[in-house]
Amino acid sequence: LANLNGLEVIDGADPSSFYVTNGNFNAGFDKNTQYKNEKSTDESIELGAGCSVDNNSVYYHDVVIPNADRRTLGTFGSIGTSLQYFIKDKNSVYFSGVPFDADPVTFEAIHAGVFAVDGYVTDASNVYYYVKENTVANTSNSIYKIEGVSPEGLETFTPEFTEEQEEEVEDFFNITDADMQAIDEEARIELTAMMEDFFLLTTYYKATDSILYSGKKLITQDIESFTYLNPWYAKTSDFVFYKGEIVNGADPETFEVLKFISRDGKDANNEYHLGLIK
Repeated sequence: LANLNGLEVIDGADPSSFYVTNGNFNAGFDKNTQYKNEKSTDESIELGAGCSVDNNSVYYHDVVIPNADRRTLGTFGSIGTSLQYFIKDKNSVYFSGVPFDADPVTFEAIHAGVFAVDGYVTDASNVYYYVKENTVANTSNSIYKIEGVSPEGLETFTPEFTEEQEEEVEDFFNITDADMQAIDEEARIELTAMMEDFFLLTTYYKATDSILYSGKKLITQDIESFTYLNPWYAKTSDFVFYKGEIVNGADPETFEVLKFISRDGKDANNEYHLGLIK
């Protein structure tokens, strides 16, 4: 038997029982032995995304996944992306090594963005919301089906930034310690809090029948009027939202944000900070 990379003979391998894990040519098995590349090994073999296999079991971060099928096992992403939490085989989809009731045949993993602490995945019939582990806000994993939401058309809002907004975002990411020291204490406290808040923000998603935020249905009507204003604020013709919550008393028609990177807004009647009237 030879591996496909260099067509080298794999000594001792049994051709009649040999297989690789879902096309991953780093991990091969026959009825007696496991192989990493073309060499037999007694150690577990890393497949990526925290998943590994040996002759006995499938593991997620060294914890056994009971009943996982090694032959059909597949991963979705590497460490550093939200997709690292998902694997599947012919029988199940697993979130952080735990099976949930998604259909493995039609399952799709949707990346919620570079800084997102949560996200959405789908199968042919359902939308599931998950929260990633080991974040400041969340120390454990969770995933659940969002009832009454169709996966059809599910997508994140990706607004087209103006040149001014792009410069504002770039400046925000390039703030230095010297910049922080050059502003007064009140401004420094607000900027520090805003930076911490920014990296924990989720984002708005749109389906054909709903607007979603943090796993909740915000609206199911007048979806086409939904407008993304900045990472904190959004609005429809009827409501203004701050981090997915309705801003009480805000006038959607005249509401605007003061800057793209800002937790402040205003309408014809009031000014707002953190979604509250100042």
